[in-house]
Amino acid sequence: ALNNFASFLKRQGEFRRALALYLEANETQRLAVGRRHPEYLNTANNIGLIHQEMGDYARALAVLQEALRERRAVLGPRHPGTAYT
Repeated sequence: ALNNFASFLKRQGEFRRALALYLEANETQRLAVGRRHPEYLNTANNIGLIHQEMGDYARALAVLQEALRERRAVLGPRHPGTAYT
């Protein structure tokens, strides 16, 4: 729910509020299911995208590259979830 609400805020242009919720969602997911769970990886990707929207391209690149590395390791290179990243 946090991830979905953050996505809503992002679409409304409320990037800082969205980032805070994405980070909260990601931490909750890390504690509940771990860093290698697809939902955690999806939210990590969203964090990278919100950094991009906010103009923090260096941070966005680092976060998105890490999300891609982890998706390749967890899901494999041909999984649709990897291609989405």
